Amino acid sequence: MFGNFNEDARKVIKDAKKEMRIEYRTKYETKTYLIKEIREIDETDLSILNSTKEDRITLITCIANQKSKRLCVIGIGE
Repeated sequence: MFGNFNEDARKVIKDAKKEMRIEYRTKYETKTYLIKEIREIDETDLSILNSTKEDRITLITCIANQKSKRLCVIGIGE
């Protein structure tokens, strides 16, 4: 899924720490993920979105003043 984040969501991603929890809510369910990895990636590196056997969520946002870099947060389903 791709989407645009508002500033509040961007702040949550940028303030993320390992072992923090992320809640993903839809009108049908709420899922909880534990952050296991935070890293910078190149803007063209979409391999992080490859399919896995894990139940995971991957969040990617821009990094201020670093046009070619992205901040990536990966959470594993609980």
